[in-house]
Amino acid sequence: MNTGQEKGSEAEKSSLDRMARIARVLFPFLLFFAAFLPRAIKVVTSFSLWHYRGIAFFEALFNQDWNATWQTPHPGVITMWLTGLMQWAASFFIADFDELSINRQMEIELILLSFVVALVIVLSYFILAYVFDRLVAAMAMLLVALDPYHISLSKAIHVDALLSVFTAISVLFIWAYLKDERRRFLILSGLSAGLAFLSKSPALFLIPYFFLAIGLMKSSKIFRDEAGWRWPPQRELISALKESGLAFLIWIAPFVFILFLLWPAMWSQPVETLSDVY
Repeated sequence: MNTGQEKGSEAEKSSLDRMARIARVLFPFLLFFAAFLPRAIKVVTSFSLWHYRGIAFFEALFNQDWNATWQTPHPGVITMWLTGLMQWAASFFIADFDELSINRQMEIELILLSFVVALVIVLSYFILAYVFDRLVAAMAMLLVALDPYHISLSKAIHVDALLSVFTAISVLFIWAYLKDERRRFLILSGLSAGLAFLSKSPALFLIPYFFLAIGLMKSSKIFRDEAGWRWPPQRELISALKESGLAFLIWIAPFVFILFLLWPAMWSQPVETLSDVY
């Protein structure tokens, strides 16, 4: 009798484990569509400014007029890349794309922007699951994916939705680094911060945030020991400062790299371009 109950219990546990594995595999896809569909359906097409900026950005690229890729000090570069790419692709696959109404064109252009926002939300889920656990990550990112205010920001060709998701994922990579100090997380955070800055300049907030996060991590290690709070010797302070400086260099290098890679205006007049943003 006990043997039968044990076998039944094991079979039930095996079935639950299998369902849990399936749920773990399917959830990122469900999260993607939960984030993508509300942003890609019935979009807001009243913001035509970035539609025209995307056109001007790609015309400057094709004409190799790098200075003209500076359209606004926002700087909105990622928005213009995504909008321009969709305009260019749609002109190949939709014969009369240029003859469509501007509202219809913008609906098509917003698909790629919505795709990127949804993809970054899914990537954030994986990082958050690494830092905490899958349940925390699932609940948090579902709230982001289905947040009405964030959806409204994402349903227009603009810069704020991209700023928010790239800034968030950069912070999450910093959290991942705080957990186990793997340098690849610094590199990925720096790349994300660069994308956030290219979306909108307030992402510079990430620089003081980086020092705050790293400073708190280092302080918790050198100012405490098993006995409690203490004042560390000078060599430990100097070592912590060196490690923090090295971490910042590893973080800022991909930030600068992505800034130059994706913004041709930085190729020809970097000082003037950054001065205009400032």
